[in-house]
Amino acid sequence: WVQALWVSLGIVAGFLLLIFSAPWLVWQFYNAKAKGNKASKEKAYNIYTAAMYYLNQVGMPRGPQSPQQYAEAIDKRFGTSFNAFNNVYQKLKYSSIPLTTKEQVVVENFYQPFKQQVRTQIPAKTRVSRFLNIYNTLHFFTKPKIG
Repeated sequence: WVQALWVSLGIVAGFLLLIFSAPWLVWQFYNAKAKGNKASKEKAYNIYTAAMYYLNQVGMPRGPQSPQQYAEAIDKRFGTSFNAFNNVYQKLKYSSIPLTTKEQVVVENFYQPFKQQVRTQIPAKTRVSRFLNIYNTLHFFTKPKIG
């Protein structure tokens, strides 16, 4: 029975480790997709999703704001170009008009500087503690009920 107890404790510890590492694993997935070389529309979607997940995990969820309001607030807080990228992303999402060369450059050059700018302004201790919070991850994947 002692061996069964150790096996059970090992399984529970493994399960807990998996649960608490899930936010980081999800981030690794989104980050890898955002870095991939895809067509502009898919690339912009992957970058937007990764950026939104990262911001959510570090304690900046979108909440009831419109995408435009949220992007402006992020730009004010971190000094990023999220609003410019958001405008291009919204165009890709809702319009069939192809991107201009300038807009393609915005998509191509947004992600790495954005991550770095946010990362430098949030202390590592704060990032780690918020990032490993499973509730932040659950909040990202749940939609509020309307009505």
